[in-house]
Amino acid sequence: MLGQGEGTIIGGGRRDGEEYIPEEAGAQLVERDTSRTALGIEDTDLLLHMAETADKRADAYKKIKLAALRLTSADDWVDQGGNPYLLAPGAEKVADIFRLSWRIARSVTKTLTGAGGHFIMSCTLIIRAPWGREIEVVGTRSSSDPFYAKKGTDIRLLEEIDEADVAKGAYTNAEVGAITRILGLRGLTYDDLEKAGIKRADMKRVDFRSAKEPVTPDETEKQRKLKQMLVEINNGSEAAAMDQLEKISAFKDVKGVRDVGRLRGTRLDVNLSKAEGLYATFQRAAATGHGPEN
Repeated sequence: MLGQGEGTIIGGGRRDGEEYIPEEAGAQLVERDTSRTALGIEDTDLLLHMAETADKRADAYKKIKLAALRLTSADDWVDQGGNPYLLAPGAEKVADIFRLSWRIARSVTKTLTGAGGHFIMSCTLIIRAPWGREIEVVGTRSSSDPFYAKKGTDIRLLEEIDEADVAKGAYTNAEVGAITRILGLRGLTYDDLEKAGIKRADMKRVDFRSAKEPVTPDETEKQRKLKQMLVEINNGSEAAAMDQLEKISAFKDVKGVRDVGRLRGTRLDVNLSKAEGLYATFQRAAATGHGPEN
């Protein structure tokens, strides 16, 4: 788990072994300008100076933007859902050259979403440029993102998702967001990258799909079979059957479910197997004249 950053991380703020994970649905980057500079409207001289230097500032910004892009290559970018996204290695190349520094402002926090026990990790960074600009950026990552919630086409059990991995993803999103925001590299187009010699055709593509894919016919049949067995075990009472489902589907600190429709993939298979065991015991008890055993 990432903790409170005491020192300043220069340039490459990544720790060895961390994965570079593109921002996606469920991740947020929120900027708050923490600059202490205040502009007084009455300061006419300052206003005139700003007006006289505006064009030079705009030209300097364009040069910084192009120079930053030229420091990267196609391998530093991904085509994410039709938009260019800069990966952490590329962002760190740019940060190193422009001597950007950043630190973790607050310890990574975990917030429960209430959706099946899933959670969101948030990491807050403060980044500073040598020319004085300083901003605060929050990067978030959700355990329900397909990157963590799915393995191939299977939906992972919540207990299979490593909180540390989600926290690292939040840090990576905050890092990339901070670097690109302070240098004005947000909202780039492929035309912008073409000017820097980076071609879209040379990038890798990333297409995230929702973890809530349509239920397969096989899963529908398993859910039907699971419910039918539990209802029969409980003498036709659906309410009692769902009470029992809630008990058998609970796992460690994960609360059980009362709707078979919420069980998919491996978790559905595990609970169907449990129900089959209970049903076999129920049938044996019925054959010997004994009542059902729950």
